[in-house]
Amino acid sequence: MKDKNSKLIKLLIALAVTGFLVTLLVVLFPNSTRKASIGSSATKIYNDMRTVYDASQRYSAQIGGPTTDIESLIKSRYLTVAPVPPPSVKAEGYGGFYNYSIDSATHNAFKTAAADAVVMLIGLNDTVCQKFNEKYAAAVPGAPIPTAVDYTKDTQCFNNGTNNLALRIIYAK
Repeated sequence: MKDKNSKLIKLLIALAVTGFLVTLLVVLFPNSTRKASIGSSATKIYNDMRTVYDASQRYSAQIGGPTTDIESLIKSRYLTVAPVPPPSVKAEGYGGFYNYSIDSATHNAFKTAAADAVVMLIGLNDTVCQKFNEKYAAAVPGAPIPTAVDYTKDTQCFNNGTNNLALRIIYAK
Protein backbone atom coordinates (compact mmCIF):
# COMPACT_ATOMS: atom_id res chain seq x y z
CA MET A 1 0.00 0.00 0.00
CA LYS A 2 2.85 2.35 0.86
CA ASP A 3 4.41 1.69 -2.58
CA LYS A 4 1.17 2.66 -4.40
CA ASN A 5 0.87 5.88 -2.41
CA SER A 6 4.44 6.90 -3.19
CA LYS A 7 3.85 6.30 -6.91
CA LEU A 8 0.72 8.45 -6.77
CA ILE A 9 2.57 11.22 -4.94
CA LYS A 10 5.40 11.10 -7.51
CA LEU A 11 2.87 11.30 -10.34
CA LEU A 12 1.13 14.30 -8.76
CA ILE A 13 4.46 16.07 -8.25
CA ALA A 14 5.43 15.41 -11.88
CA LEU A 15 2.08 16.82 -13.08
CA ALA A 16 2.46 19.91 -10.86
CA VAL A 17 5.99 20.56 -12.17
CA THR A 18 4.83 20.09 -15.79
CA GLY A 19 1.92 22.49 -15.26
CA PHE A 20 4.23 25.05 -13.71
CA LEU A 21 6.68 24.80 -16.63
CA VAL A 22 3.89 25.18 -19.22
CA THR A 23 2.56 28.24 -17.39
CA LEU A 24 6.06 29.69 -17.25
CA LEU A 25 6.56 29.16 -21.01
CA VAL A 26 3.24 30.82 -21.84
CA VAL A 27 4.11 33.82 -19.67
CA LEU A 28 7.67 34.17 -20.98
CA PHE A 29 6.91 33.55 -24.67
CA PRO A 30 3.39 34.86 -25.35
CA ASN A 31 4.13 36.07 -28.89
CA SER A 32 5.69 32.89 -30.26
CA THR A 33 2.39 31.28 -31.25
CA ARG A 34 1.05 34.62 -32.53
CA LYS A 35 4.11 35.08 -34.77
CA ALA A 36 3.72 31.56 -36.14
CA SER A 37 0.05 32.24 -36.83
CA ILE A 38 0.86 35.48 -38.71
CA GLY A 39 3.43 33.71 -40.88
CA SER A 40 1.09 30.82 -41.67
CA SER A 41 -1.73 33.27 -42.51
CA ALA A 42 0.53 35.11 -44.96
CA THR A 43 1.49 31.76 -46.51
CA LYS A 44 -2.18 30.72 -46.82
CA ILE A 45 -3.05 33.99 -48.55
CA TYR A 46 -0.15 33.55 -50.96
CA ASN A 47 -1.10 29.93 -51.70
CA ASP A 48 -4.76 30.88 -52.24
CA MET A 49 -3.70 33.60 -54.67
CA ARG A 50 -1.42 31.14 -56.44
CA THR A 51 -4.30 28.67 -56.78
CA VAL A 52 -6.51 31.35 -58.37
CA TYR A 53 -3.57 32.47 -60.52
CA ASP A 54 -2.94 28.92 -61.82
CA ALA A 55 -6.64 28.41 -62.56
CA SER A 56 -6.73 31.77 -64.37
CA GLN A 57 -3.74 30.81 -66.50
CA ARG A 58 -5.39 27.51 -67.54
CA TYR A 59 -8.66 29.33 -68.24
CA SER A 60 -6.91 31.96 -70.36
CA ALA A 61 -4.92 29.37 -72.32
CA GLN A 62 -7.92 27.17 -73.10
CA ILE A 63 -10.71 29.73 -73.44
CA GLY A 64 -8.55 32.25 -75.24
CA GLY A 65 -9.10 35.26 -73.04
CA PRO A 66 -8.71 36.52 -69.50
CA THR A 67 -11.14 35.63 -66.74
CA THR A 68 -13.16 38.35 -65.11
CA ASP A 69 -14.01 36.72 -61.80
CA ILE A 70 -13.51 33.69 -59.59
CA GLU A 71 -17.06 32.43 -60.25
CA SER A 72 -16.14 32.00 -63.94
CA LEU A 73 -13.25 29.76 -62.90
CA ILE A 74 -15.56 27.66 -60.74
CA LYS A 75 -18.31 27.38 -63.39
CA SER A 76 -15.72 26.39 -66.00
CA ARG A 77 -14.25 23.86 -63.54
CA TYR A 78 -10.78 25.40 -63.45
CA LEU A 79 -11.31 25.93 -59.73
CA THR A 80 -13.38 23.62 -57.52
CA VAL A 81 -14.26 26.17 -54.82
CA ALA A 82 -13.43 29.77 -54.06
CA PRO A 83 -10.59 29.96 -51.53
CA VAL A 84 -11.53 31.49 -48.18
CA PRO A 85 -9.05 33.89 -46.58
CA PRO A 86 -8.17 33.43 -42.90
CA PRO A 87 -10.65 35.52 -40.88
CA SER A 88 -8.11 36.29 -38.16
CA VAL A 89 -6.08 38.58 -40.44
CA LYS A 90 -8.90 40.92 -41.37
CA ALA A 91 -8.17 44.50 -40.32
CA GLU A 92 -10.11 45.67 -37.29
CA GLY A 93 -13.00 47.86 -38.37
CA TYR A 94 -12.84 46.81 -42.04
CA GLY A 95 -16.44 46.27 -43.14
CA GLY A 96 -15.99 45.87 -46.88
CA PHE A 97 -15.96 42.79 -49.09
CA TYR A 98 -13.42 40.44 -47.50
CA ASN A 99 -12.71 37.70 -50.01
CA TYR A 100 -10.45 37.06 -52.96
CA SER A 101 -11.43 38.76 -56.18
CA ILE A 102 -10.11 39.31 -59.67
CA ASP A 103 -9.87 42.85 -60.94
CA SER A 104 -9.28 43.30 -64.64
CA ALA A 105 -9.13 47.09 -64.43
CA THR A 106 -6.21 47.32 -62.02
CA HIS A 107 -3.71 45.85 -64.46
CA ASN A 108 -3.33 49.23 -66.16
CA ALA A 109 -1.45 50.40 -63.08
CA PHE A 110 1.32 47.95 -63.88
CA LYS A 111 2.10 49.69 -67.17
CA THR A 112 2.36 46.46 -69.13
CA ALA A 113 0.24 44.96 -71.83
CA ALA A 114 1.18 41.51 -70.56
CA ALA A 115 -0.94 41.76 -67.40
CA ASP A 116 -4.57 40.73 -67.77
CA ALA A 117 -5.72 41.22 -64.19
CA VAL A 118 -4.81 40.86 -60.56
CA VAL A 119 -5.97 38.48 -57.84
CA MET A 120 -6.43 40.52 -54.70
CA LEU A 121 -7.56 40.51 -51.10
CA ILE A 122 -8.54 43.82 -49.51
CA GLY A 123 -8.72 44.45 -45.78
CA LEU A 124 -5.63 42.78 -44.30
CA ASN A 125 -4.31 43.96 -40.97
CA ASP A 126 -0.92 45.70 -40.88
CA THR A 127 0.99 42.83 -39.26
CA VAL A 128 -0.01 40.27 -41.89
CA CYS A 129 0.53 42.77 -44.73
CA GLN A 130 4.09 43.36 -43.49
CA LYS A 131 4.75 39.61 -43.11
CA PHE A 132 3.32 39.01 -46.60
CA ASN A 133 5.80 41.52 -48.03
CA GLU A 134 8.70 40.04 -46.06
CA LYS A 135 7.97 36.55 -47.35
CA TYR A 136 6.88 37.24 -50.94
CA ALA A 137 7.98 40.74 -51.95
CA ALA A 138 11.54 40.73 -50.54
CA ALA A 139 10.77 43.45 -47.97
CA VAL A 140 13.07 44.07 -45.03
CA PRO A 141 11.53 42.77 -41.77
CA GLY A 142 9.63 45.56 -40.02
CA ALA A 143 9.61 47.81 -43.11
CA PRO A 144 6.59 50.10 -43.39
CA ILE A 145 3.75 49.06 -45.68
CA PRO A 146 4.15 50.73 -49.08
CA THR A 147 1.53 53.33 -49.96
CA ALA A 148 1.60 52.56 -53.66
CA VAL A 149 2.00 49.60 -55.99
CA ASP A 150 5.58 48.63 -56.73
CA TYR A 151 5.54 48.01 -60.49
CA THR A 152 8.53 45.69 -60.29
CA LYS A 153 6.86 43.10 -58.01
CA ASP A 154 4.35 40.48 -59.11
CA THR A 155 3.19 39.77 -55.56
CA GLN A 156 2.90 42.41 -52.86
CA CYS A 157 0.81 44.07 -50.17
CA PHE A 158 0.35 47.83 -50.05
CA ASN A 159 -1.97 50.44 -48.58
CA ASN A 160 -4.17 52.22 -51.09
CA GLY A 161 -4.83 55.13 -48.73
CA THR A 162 -7.76 53.40 -47.04
CA ASN A 163 -7.06 49.67 -46.76
CA ASN A 164 -4.23 47.17 -47.03
CA LEU A 165 -4.41 45.18 -50.24
CA ALA A 166 -2.52 41.99 -51.13
CA LEU A 167 -2.31 41.24 -54.82
CA ARG A 168 -0.76 39.00 -57.43
CA ILE A 169 -0.58 39.90 -61.11
CA ILE A 170 -2.12 37.50 -63.62
CA TYR A 171 -0.19 37.67 -66.87
CA ALA A 172 -1.59 36.74 -70.27
CA LYS A 173 -0.07 33.66 -71.85
